Amino acid sequence: MKCITPTRLGLATACLCLCCTASANAATVWSANVYRDNSTVTDNPLGASETAGVVAEDNWTNVGFAKNQSGDITANVASNDSTGALSLVIKTGQWDGWHSNLDHTDGGDEKMLDTFVKRSSFSVDITGLAAGAYDFYYYTFVNDNTGNDMSVTLDATTYWGETHSPSTFSSYQRATATTQAAATSGNHYVLFEDVTVTGTSDVTTASFSVSSQSSALSGVQVVLVPEPASLALLGLGVLLMAPRRRRHV
Repeated sequence: MKCITPTRLGLATACLCLCCTASANAATVWSANVYRDNSTVTDNPLGASETAGVVAEDNWTNVGFAKNQSGDITANVASNDSTGALSLVIKTGQWDGWHSNLDHTDGGDEKMLDTFVKRSSFSVDITGLAAGAYDFYYYTFVNDNTGNDMSVTLDATTYWGETHSPSTFSSYQRATATTQAAATSGNHYVLFEDVTVTGTSDVTTASFSVSSQSSALSGVQVVLVPEPASLALLGLGVLLMAPRRRRHV
């Protein structure tokens, strides 16, 4: 006969509860929508209930800027679970920005991708994150200039893609090319996974550059990666929940 003893059940429940707590923390996401604040372009800011991103979230922080604005673009970006804000700095230059051919009134994803800040090269600094591992999503390549090789670099990793101006959007495409020769069009974002942050003062910098015309940035998402301990707890909880066969003497 198979059974689960009360002791095993209690341990399993404790492990699963701890894992659920860790999973809740692992779901922490910061989302920033970058757009040109221009009265002639409507519906650029995302509404609080509008969902966008590969990691689908609402309550994006809207980061607006003016045409020909000089200096850094700065913003405090709140997390989706109110655990704290990160500091976002797009630097430096005299900024321009516009929109692609997307119908930016048709859903949060198109609205987020459609408008962007642009310059030949720039960088994005992020601070304020607690020590841990994070995934960094940079929404880019969508531009009003097309066919230009563009790169995004974080630490020692660089991804390449071609700028493009789509008229429709169906799903997110990730740029994975690591050389300029392999750059392709049709991408919407780059992803840097498991980036180590040592503390709130640690600066994570992504650099954007393009072969000609302008680089572009539509949005940023930062996602906390689950700690290995929480995954181990989940495995232990499942194992303890498994029934075992009593031995008959």
